This record gives sequence, C-alpha cells and structure tokens, in this order.
Amino acid sequence: MTTLNNKELVEENIKLKKEIEKLNDKLKEKENEIKKFTLKYEENKKTGREYYHNVRKKNEDFKKKNKDRANKYYAENKDKYKNNYDDKKDLVKARNLYNYYKKKDKVETFKEIHKEKYDLLLEKEYIK
Repeated sequence: MTTLNNKELVEENIKLKKEIEKLNDKLKEKENEIKKFTLKYEENKKTGREYYHNVRKKNEDFKKKNKDRANKYYAENKDKYKNNYDDKKDLVKARNLYNYYKKKDKVETFKEIHKEKYDLLLEKEYIK
C-alpha cells in the first residue's frame, strides 16, 4: 500500500464531502417528492369524501342505484352470511356465557359445568 501525503488526504476528504453533499441533496429532493405525493393523496381523499357527502349521497338516483346494488349483493351472498352466522354461533354463545360467569367471579364453575364450551374458547384462543 502506498501512503498518501497530507495534501492528497485533504483533496480526498474534500471529494468525499462533496459526494456526501450531493447525496444529501438527492435525499432532500426525494423527501420533498414523498411529501408532495402524500399531500396530493390526502387532498384527493378529502375532495372525494366531500364530494360523496355533499353531492352523491344527496342524489336520489344514486341512492336508488346503491340500494339496488346492495340488495342484489345480499341476495347473491345470503348463504355466505348464513354459514358465517352458523360457524360463529357456538363460539358467541360460549363467549357470552363465559363473560357472564367471569362477571360473577365464578370462572371455575364455568369450567366444571361447561367443559366443552371452555375447551372451545381455549381452542379459539379467546381464553389464554
């Protein structure tokens, strides 16, 4: 390895400082771009929200179309809602019963009387 004299070290140091300044400038530009896009996105969201609440929501034609679309979706997915309800029915009942016993400070009684419901709550990680 060759050793550099002081003059060469100073020149190298100056070069590195200039490179760091350039990189810092680029970083600031990117940060400004990000801020600009973020502000633009927030403004668009705000404008869209205001337009919906002040114009679209008050339009009777829009209300009718939206209601028809929602009814159609519900009719097409009725079985999905029913299956979801049936799947969660036992869990909800067990959870409500557990909360009742918990409020009365009788969790041990719940464990003894309703062993299968307690096991279900453990399985679903409602109780830890």
